[in-house]
Amino acid sequence: MHSGFCTVAQNGWFISLAFLGMTLGSLLARFLGDRYGRRFTYQFNLTIALPRSSPRSRPIH
Repeated sequence: MHSGFCTVAQNGWFISLAFLGMTLGSLLARFLGDRYGRRFTYQFNLTIALPRSSPRSRPIH
């Protein structure tokens, strides 16, 4: 389906950068987990992820 929102090249960049971000995030989580423990690392991740997933941060269409 063509919507004109983005091009095939932009989709490729988006997917590539998403995987790069996940790779870097997992490496950072590994080092934090080794240094400070899994519990701290999980709690740190929640402090980053939960505010961004709140209903107030999403636009209403």
